[in-house]
Amino acid sequence: TDIEYSGFDLKGNRYKLIAGLADFQTETPEKINMKNVEANFYLKDDTILKVISLEGNYNNITLDMQFKGNVKSTYLTNTLFSDKLNYSNSNGILLASGNVRGESVEKGEFFADNVEYDISNKTLNFSMSGDKKVNIKIKN
Repeated sequence: TDIEYSGFDLKGNRYKLIAGLADFQTETPEKINMKNVEANFYLKDDTILKVISLEGNYNNITLDMQFKGNVKSTYLTNTLFSDKLNYSNSNGILLASGNVRGESVEKGEFFADNVEYDISNKTLNFSMSGDKKVNIKIKN
């Protein structure tokens, strides 16, 4: 109970990962299963990206993270909701999928099947499955 992992990703950003409960299988001790998860990424520009989810997985060798169930990510005045969020440490990419909805205090909101966030470049890429279109509502 009350587990905390912290370190630096491959891009040099500090992170702290907290779980209310965590366990692992003896055959794969590097794969940590977590419940009631909170992750904070302390980016080099002194901003914080926060992720909260009901469940998660953490690989303490690759430093990859997976968040599942009512995922909420906040960065500055932007909020992203999704069913899943995967963090690839080797690529510095967060990939949100499943019922993705984003809100920005200044810019509006969007709905998409997948959103990819590049932490270093701070860019978002939106995509939809099939021939559906991304829905974006921009504030005036």
